[in-house]
Amino acid sequence: MDSIVEYDSIVNQYFLPMIKQKIENPKEELKKELKSQKSKFDRIREAYINEVFTLKEYNQERKKVEDIINNLKNQPLSNKNLLLSNQNKDKIINYIEKVSKSTNDFEEITNYSLAVDKTKEDFEENHNSIEDLRNQVKLQNEEIKDLIERVCKTHKENLSAVLNILS
Repeated sequence: MDSIVEYDSIVNQYFLPMIKQKIENPKEELKKELKSQKSKFDRIREAYINEVFTLKEYNQERKKVEDIINNLKNQPLSNKNLLLSNQNKDKIINYIEKVSKSTNDFEEITNYSLAVDKTKEDFEENHNSIEDLRNQVKLQNEEIKDLIERVCKTHKENLSAVLNILS
């Protein structure tokens, strides 16, 4: 459980701010993605020139990258889309904040669960200790019973011997 809480804390500290930043700046992300795809396109061309790809493979990979680039170029960033983007951004930020809050709630529940587990372990340990003591008492009772029987047997034999002497 501790590792889950630690992981969740790391996600909240490092990744949520990054997500917020990406949501708040979609134009920059589009530029970066476009640049990345153009670079990928160049690498595919180089691979074909160096005979790593066949012509068929080259055309398939080139088509995939070209489609992505065209989609990126055709994504208009009009005021309407920016407005929608900002509305979505607010929704996403609210969602992230809710997730963050639920993460804190989860941490509290986890801590409570760990406390319950510890209490259960303590109870089981005490229960086992009581069982051990009960078994020790039973064993001692049996030993005392055997001792009494031996003493009685010895006294009975001694009494029989005395009676035989007296008779």
